[in-house]
Amino acid sequence: MSELNLPSDAIASISASARPSHQPGHESPDMSFDYLKYSFKSLSRQHSHEDLAKVVQDNAESVDRRYHMPNEEGLLHLKNTSPVVSKKFHKVLIANRGEIAMRVMRTAHELGLKTVAIYAYEDRLNMHRYKADESYQIAPEGKYTPVGAYLAQDEIVAIAKERNCDAVHPGYGFLSENAEFARKVEAAGMRWVGPRPETIDDLGDKV
Repeated sequence: MSELNLPSDAIASISASARPSHQPGHESPDMSFDYLKYSFKSLSRQHSHEDLAKVVQDNAESVDRRYHMPNEEGLLHLKNTSPVVSKKFHKVLIANRGEIAMRVMRTAHELGLKTVAIYAYEDRLNMHRYKADESYQIAPEGKYTPVGAYLAQDEIVAIAKERNCDAVHPGYGFLSENAEFARKVEAAGMRWVGPRPETIDDLGDKV
């Protein structure tokens, strides 16, 4: 690998991005990786992710350790999920609503993926519907309650298949811990973005 000399302001940008923007006393060891990923977006137009990862490693000492710079495993994950290096699927349906769905969409778009939103009739004006590349109503008005629509497994899987999605991301809440739904997604030939159904079965009963 040839040596990469990024300007000091670029390195500072990477370092600053490792500092989560939240209230003091609520540090999260998982947040820095996401912030780094977004910082890489603009720089990766000119440099490979491998080179950028090397810059982060070489300059890790300049970053406060309490914000948990990603280790080698985390950097490898960044490389493997890069739209330049690997694109395991192309179009993902987000089986959720509101801010949760929009956060998934933002990351999907950063990775070069197309997104599909679903919505209950009562959520037809919800912002997440308009942030996706495509959006579809789950069921006709009155068939489900506003919450029940997002639990309609068969309808959601059918929409994903009809719209040629090759992955389903559940967000959190709703069907995210439903092993039956995960199995239906996989049985329909799509990738389930989440724990294996067997893992959900093993860990899902919190009583």
